[in-house]
Amino acid sequence: MKILKRILVAVITLALLIVSHRLYYLNSTKPTYSGELTLEGLQKPVEVLYDDYGVPHIYAQNDEDAYYALGYVHAQDRLFQMEMIRRAAGGRLSEILGPDLLKTDKLFRTLGINKFAREQAQKYLNADTSAFQKAALAYQKGINQFVKTGTTPLEFTIMGIPKTDFTPEDIYLAVGFMSFWICRRSTGRSCFGKIRNELGAAYLKDLARTNTF
Repeated sequence: MKILKRILVAVITLALLIVSHRLYYLNSTKPTYSGELTLEGLQKPVEVLYDDYGVPHIYAQNDEDAYYALGYVHAQDRLFQMEMIRRAAGGRLSEILGPDLLKTDKLFRTLGINKFAREQAQKYLNADTSAFQKAALAYQKGINQFVKTGTTPLEFTIMGIPKTDFTPEDIYLAVGFMSFWICRRSTGRSCFGKIRNELGAAYLKDLARTNTF
């Protein structure tokens, strides 16, 4: 009986240790919303205040530091989403999600968003003389500072995704990806609007659509 009791205590203790370790690990991957950080690349101190909705408010003494901080906090909250967007737009999802995503990769490569991104990055972000170039590149540096020194998001660990620096090309990959989805939505709305205007709102009922656009 004593042996069974000891085994039970040992099992419960082990289970508690495992749960505690998991909770500690999950908490360690959460974004940092308070405290002080020393980041390489900032010219002057920057203050980032989060409101009750988790929205960061950035107070900097110059534009480049503001965009640098924006890149850092954006990556802190959204690095996995940013990673998936650049992979989707560049036709590289199957590298981490397997052959089921090959059709999606072929679609985006056929659309040529990766070619667009390379060309635009070379055309517009190959220097840092203009104000928009300084802002974009400072934002990119802020992202990479988090990639380099920030806590690895849980999704990267689970899926075995390597953390790699973001480039000017990745900025335009995101632009191309969002433009694609906006165009898809806009096309659909235009089509349904034409049906409503020319045939009447009753026709939209068969499509399970409302008559407001």
